[in-house]
Amino acid sequence: MLASKPETRTQTWISRKATGRLERSILIQMRGALSDYFKRLSAKYPGPLAILVLLLLVACAFWKLVFAQQFAFVETPDIAQQVVPWLQVQAAALRHGHIALWDPYLFGGQPLVGQMQPGVTSPITYLLLILPLRNGQLRPEFVNYWFVLIHYLAALFAYWLLRDLQCSRTASVVGGLFFAISGFNGNTIWPQIAASGIWMPLIFLFFLRSLRGLRPFGNAAVAGIFLGVSWLSGHHQVPLFVTIALTGIVLFLLFHKAVSRKALLLRSTALFGAAALTSAVQMLPAVEYGHHAIRWVEAANPVDWKTKVPYLVHENNSLRPADLLHAVIPGHTGISNPLVGVVAISFIVLAIVLTFETLLTRLFAVLATAALLFAMARHNIFHGLLYALIPFLDKARSPIMALSVVHFSLTVLVGFGVDTFLQQISLPWTMRVAKYLALFGISVFVMLLFQPEFIRHIDRGEDRFAMAGVVGLLLAVVCVCWVSHRIGRGGAAVLVCALLLLELGNSVGFNYPHTEQLTKKSVLSKLTGGTQDIADFLRKRPGPIRVEVRYDDLLFNFGDWYGIDAISGYLPSVPDGIYKMGWWDTWVLTMYGVGYTVSYAPTHENQTELFTGSTGLKVFANNNVMPRTWSVHQIQNIKDLDEGVKIMHDGHFDFHSRALVVAGGPNLEQCPAQDRINLSYRDSEYFSLNVDMACRGMIVVSDTAFPGWVATIDGNPARIYETDVSIRGVVVDRGPHRVVMAYKPASVYLGLLITLAGLLGALLLYWLNKSDGVRLIRLKTQHE
Repeated sequence: MLASKPETRTQTWISRKATGRLERSILIQMRGALSDYFKRLSAKYPGPLAILVLLLLVACAFWKLVFAQQFAFVETPDIAQQVVPWLQVQAAALRHGHIALWDPYLFGGQPLVGQMQPGVTSPITYLLLILPLRNGQLRPEFVNYWFVLIHYLAALFAYWLLRDLQCSRTASVVGGLFFAISGFNGNTIWPQIAASGIWMPLIFLFFLRSLRGLRPFGNAAVAGIFLGVSWLSGHHQVPLFVTIALTGIVLFLLFHKAVSRKALLLRSTALFGAAALTSAVQMLPAVEYGHHAIRWVEAANPVDWKTKVPYLVHENNSLRPADLLHAVIPGHTGISNPLVGVVAISFIVLAIVLTFETLLTRLFAVLATAALLFAMARHNIFHGLLYALIPFLDKARSPIMALSVVHFSLTVLVGFGVDTFLQQISLPWTMRVAKYLALFGISVFVMLLFQPEFIRHIDRGEDRFAMAGVVGLLLAVVCVCWVSHRIGRGGAAVLVCALLLLELGNSVGFNYPHTEQLTKKSVLSKLTGGTQDIADFLRKRPGPIRVEVRYDDLLFNFGDWYGIDAISGYLPSVPDGIYKMGWWDTWVLTMYGVGYTVSYAPTHENQTELFTGSTGLKVFANNNVMPRTWSVHQIQNIKDLDEGVKIMHDGHFDFHSRALVVAGGPNLEQCPAQDRINLSYRDSEYFSLNVDMACRGMIVVSDTAFPGWVATIDGNPARIYETDVSIRGVVVDRGPHRVVMAYKPASVYLGLLITLAGLLGALLLYWLNKSDGVRLIRLKTQHE
């Protein structure tokens, strides 16, 4: 190959240089054009653009669920075992044209709405239930998207609050992102708990409007609506802590010298009154269920409604002061996460230092501090006093969930801090923060040389601690570049959001299991097809049937997921009757007509193996169990249910001939002829029987007796007796009759009427209260 001439090489170099200049010029023009386009777009549609940016940011935070489709969020504790099957019951009921109020598939049946946690009354639940099913069942990917949607709504609501407090759009976006993915919201895996906390920004948005004198009673009532919706959303602990926080704010303001106490009390009455009315459709059934249920609370023994949750449980579920390290270092493994992060803490410091003279800053700083101390129950004597003095506070057995209030309060401070940063209100303080961030980052790596004890027990603790140091150093660089005008406002905002995502991303979804890590023993594999063959086999058996599922062999609510009646399951509470009897005892299985057992090996004597599934699980037939309905012609009166349990425990009780009824049982007739009973129709909350009685007797149905079940005989109302401790019986006279039982709980229907009245009343009050009122106190932001 001939060498190129020198002049040819020179010409080539000149040509390439000219081409490079041209390309750079084109790139600069394109960048300028794009920048101008986005500026015009943001100027024309600032609100919608901010909302879309929030959606993108939240989706990025939960990329494992939105984009990857390789991670099994539902495999995390309780979700596949309990929560998804609850949602499946509701999805199936909705496809049949009704709301699921009763769950017939576990423990002989129990109220679904009364348990609260299934979220039957939550508007958030139905965002998932309306999505298409696959083979009649919920799709795990849709559960993932729905879970992310909950967090996006949290971000959106926080954005609206900060905008209402006159924060810039940039600060509102950063604050909304922090609220959605910081410690509590970002790491709470239970959708029903997360859904109950996302309403806090809207509660305070309208409550603060009321205190500022803007439609004072109308806005207070709307704040009450959102507090009520929080109670409807699936779990009671976060709404209870929010209610306590609001009460504390009202008490604080009552002692403020410039406040009209009468006006404050009237507006607070509108707030709490609207909340009580709005939540009635959930709270009335919950209280009713609570009086008839046994609840597991991580104590030595489960408790009933009258038994106070032991304080030891509160201590075990509180935040340890040492856990405050996890406000900076990801890796906390408790049920609620304290992570705030270096980025957010930096802006919180700026907000407190530079805007502390404003009441809003002081108010939310004090609220965050009080909630944080409340969360540290074990080391906080004042929490113990509140536990002893406030009725029903013992039911909120996890004080650490007060971190929900902490992170909400810090969200407002983050918004204020970002605005002080972007407006360059105090450049010296920004530089001080940069110096401390740099010092923190360097200190992290120095400490790692000595492998400190506090990170040794954290999953990948050294790496996550190091990442916190990296984020601190990078934020210090951003601060210096911003102060020295090396980056613009837009660039600073983008970098802040990126660093917030980078830091909190070391916690959000960090431990979601990868699908390749799942084994045949994982819950998800059994939930999504692994046990379908077992369910198909059972559905072909002559019915109605009821099965026993061995807890250790199949740790998810098989009955709820497949719509097959089961005597056992994975639940936080059960009706007290079946608990007193012990659903695991052979005679209870006999009474409830549990004809089949699903397990890897026989669980009782005289079982016959019928089928083996693909996972190795087997179906065994249980012999000599009672049918699901039968008749008796003798009543044995007992003084209480405890006596009934003792009688049946002796092993000689004959279910075929007599029934136990608490004193005052009906008179029956005995006759030699046989009664005929035929089940004509049955669904989850209704069934009918065609019976032909030889003489007056009692039809016994082996389903849980509970308030709200009503019966008719030939269209005429009939009394349902609590029979054999926990099941239902109805007296039928001689001859052919049609017996119908249906679940029509008065607590739900009355609660619904009260809720509708509360909603209409609050909205009417908002519409009528068009004029502004007395400003109780000047809630001045740094922008006023």
